[in-house]
Amino acid sequence: MSQITANRPIRWGFLGAGGIAASMAADLGHGNNTLYAVAARDADRSAAFAARFGASHSHGDYRAVVEDPDVDIVYVATT
Repeated sequence: MSQITANRPIRWGFLGAGGIAASMAADLGHGNNTLYAVAARDADRSAAFAARFGASHSHGDYRAVVEDPDVDIVYVATT
């Protein structure tokens, strides 16, 4: 994961694209936060979630978000 600096947004990566993730994504726009990436077992669901909440990256597997060096914080929204 990258080092967080004051002059750029904190880039979040979400694991899961369900209801809990949607609630968190809706509240994420406050402060210096941005939804950067989302992953779900279904790539189409992940892409739809990313489009809905403005994430620039979507993936069909969780590992891609966890291993992305540009993700600062990983939020686990799976059961």
